[in-house]
Amino acid sequence: MTATAQDTDRFVDLGAIPASGYRTADLARITAPTPVVHGDRDLMVHPTGGRATADATPGARHVETAGMGHHLAPGVVDRLVELTTDLVRTTAGGTR
Repeated sequence: MTATAQDTDRFVDLGAIPASGYRTADLARITAPTPVVHGDRDLMVHPTGGRATADATPGARHVETAGMGHHLAPGVVDRLVELTTDLVRTTAGGTR
């Protein structure tokens, strides 16, 4: 069996999670508007991790994206652009 680039990325990500340490206290210091986007099919970090991140970040907006795993999938890019555009409009007082 040959490992693919995606398999290698998964192993790197799995190693990065424990190496990054406990960050909840750091999240409480974020003052910027923050969308927390998490896939409902994420097999590396359970979707409850996204909700916990949003709960620990003041004013964060949690968005669970149906069908998305841990990595960005082409099918969700339009939704992420929409979420980002809405964030900019609401925080910068922009107009449509």
